[in-house]
Amino acid sequence: MRISTFVLGLALSANAFSNTLEQANTLFSKRGEKAQYAKEAADAYKALATQATDSKTQALRKVDQAKALYFFGGKVSSKEQKLSVYKEAYTSAKSAISLLSSSTGVPASDVTPAELAFAHYQYAINLARWGKTNGITSSISKLPELMRNLETVIKLDESVANYGAYRTIGKTKYAVPAAIARLVGLGNFTTDDALDALFTAYDNTVMYVDELGVETSKNSTTTLYILDVLAELEERGDFCDIFRSVKLISEKGDAFIAKLFPTKTPEAKEDFKFIMDCAASKDKCEAGDIAAGKDFTELAKSCR
Repeated sequence: MRISTFVLGLALSANAFSNTLEQANTLFSKRGEKAQYAKEAADAYKALATQATDSKTQALRKVDQAKALYFFGGKVSSKEQKLSVYKEAYTSAKSAISLLSSSTGVPASDVTPAELAFAHYQYAINLARWGKTNGITSSISKLPELMRNLETVIKLDESVANYGAYRTIGKTKYAVPAAIARLVGLGNFTTDDALDALFTAYDNTVMYVDELGVETSKNSTTTLYILDVLAELEERGDFCDIFRSVKLISEKGDAFIAKLFPTKTPEAKEDFKFIMDCAASKDKCEAGDIAAGKDFTELAKSCR
């Protein structure tokens, strides 16, 4: 009888843990309804990491925490709060990297390259957001570390997060002036270098939208970033090809966007809105961090 009670207790405990993880995932899936859900998900993942009885599970929940905080950090308004959120996120991801690695850039025996790559990716994108919020000049000492982590992602599994390392490299090389990058010993930081990285991300994630007869990236943020750089370089042909697809998809409405991007619906809706708003008015480009601004708007209006 005691054994049966003990086994039942274990089963209930395991079920409670499973339900808690399911609840955390459900909260994160609702982030598009209210940003606070992402923060609540992050807190739930943090609690699960604390409760975990093995290092891999602990690490994976820490990565989940960083992922949820990345979304939440993009929604808070004050600089101080953003810095705090992104620091908490990259600190959590850094801890996960340590738990998932046998040595630098090498997965532990029970860890896949993709799992370690995703931890490095979450560390890098949150560090990048922290650096942007803090100011490029003030954060330049972190740039080599950021680039090392992105290169580690590529070596482990370049396909992680829809070739997210290349997407982040492209955005970083576009945002950071080459002269500033050289101060910390980094080269190849031209706008053309940014475009090369973004095309790697874009070309490897192209999907065909049968209903419209067009192609687009499986990652809407890649599309947003590459259009910005193409506008800056006045590459009208490629810009218009990609922009036309965005326009047609946007015209189909939010439900259609959700169908195309089922796991990244909030991000996709926002990215497509940023693109179309900037296309309509140069005064609306800043909201989407579209640096090309007026050039983007004028180029979009010239597309037939």
